[in-house]
Amino acid sequence: MLLSEAIFNDKVLRYQENGLEGIQTKLRNNYYSKEFKDLIVREHIQKGIPIIQLARKYKIPA
Repeated sequence: MLLSEAIFNDKVLRYQENGLEGIQTKLRNNYYSKEFKDLIVREHIQKGIPIIQLARKYKIPA
């Protein structure tokens, strides 16, 4: 399986920040509250922070 350069770089960053847990596939879906989702959306809109950067900050999939 080949990965694009962007996906590969994202995996490397996730590994560096979170170790093996950061790149392993999860067996179940996570639950995020409405308040948590709203927080991330507001941060993206108001501060212009890219989604990929917010995903790394909050340790969620992009």
